[in-house]
Amino acid sequence: MQAYKPLQGILNYSKNIKKEKIYFQKLKVFINSKVKILIKSS
Repeated sequence: MQAYKPLQGILNYSKNIKKEKIYFQKLKVFINSKVKILIKSS
């Protein structure tokens, strides 16, 4: 059981990285669209 724990931690870590990547991609798209709206309105 003890040897399994670090493996589980690595799996959780990689899952979190994937979540963060998806989040940052969405954030980037959101910011880009906001910037485009600002440029159009100015």
